[in-house]
Amino acid sequence: MKQLYENDQLVFRYCTEDGKYAEGNFPVNPNGAFHDIAGICDPTGTVFGLMPHPERAFYGWQLPDWTKTERISENGDGKQIFESMVEYLKKHF
Repeated sequence: MKQLYENDQLVFRYCTEDGKYAEGNFPVNPNGAFHDIAGICDPTGTVFGLMPHPERAFYGWQLPDWTKTERISENGDGKQIFESMVEYLKKHF
């Protein structure tokens, strides 16, 4: 864990809407992930492991609460993850 922190390998962590770490609290940390870790990378930053499934939230109608909203957004949060990866690759490779 110390190396993950020191090498800045914690890519995603579960947090509240105001950016505070979930501290293991459900439903913000839905699986009880240790240190609220949702995604890590290798020391080079080129290998990435992710617990949540952004492909399941690419479109607004894929979000779990879409039937309860008055207006369904065209895209879900998962799209932002894929777009940020593409932008990173464009800049660095």
